[in-house]
Amino acid sequence: MKKQKADKFQLTLEGHKPFKPRNRTQADFLRTLQTSEMTIAKGPAGTGKTYVASVWAIEELAAGRIDKIILSRPTITIDNEQIGFLPGTLEKKMEPWTAPIFDAFRERVGQERTLNFLKDGAIQIVPFAFMRGRTFKNAVVLIDEAQNMSIEQAKALVTRIGENARYIISGDVTQSDRQGTSGLQFLIAKIEARRLPVPVINFTSRDVVRSPLCRLWVEAIEG
Repeated sequence: MKKQKADKFQLTLEGHKPFKPRNRTQADFLRTLQTSEMTIAKGPAGTGKTYVASVWAIEELAAGRIDKIILSRPTITIDNEQIGFLPGTLEKKMEPWTAPIFDAFRERVGQERTLNFLKDGAIQIVPFAFMRGRTFKNAVVLIDEAQNMSIEQAKALVTRIGENARYIISGDVTQSDRQGTSGLQFLIAKIEARRLPVPVINFTSRDVVRSPLCRLWVEAIEG
């Protein structure tokens, strides 16, 4: 199978090598992030949805275009393990779920700067249980594994958006650990029915960049 060609669109952060998308879908995703208040990226594992969103968010923060990054994801797992049963602080409890995002942050701006952002409150981890009553302004809100949101969580999420906020919601609707209609499916259905100005970027098995074997497995699972 031929690999999709990426175009020349890239991100440039002073003092760092430019970040170049690895295929056309990643490039489309990046362009959309520049112009849309809310973007949904859906598709299989290994396509770089989380990585691209994380790189863009940390560059916005490092360049001073936003005040903070808000990280969240539903904490339901394949075994339905809940965050409350895990020991430690909030950051420690969320660490297994936010690790891919922080890996991208560290890769892009370094360990020290990432830790400083976290200590200063410029990077915040906000579980869904604490969303109500919050309004997110001058921020990028990153929601990962959104296929595990409930419909009520999805409603609470999208009604928190304030001025100069960008929402990036990513997930794979075929891999939900939740019974019934997921919050991600609910949001996409509303976008389509109401023709809301929220782009939905569709990644497919052709966009898998993690490894050739990962792509083969994704194709096998989808097939």
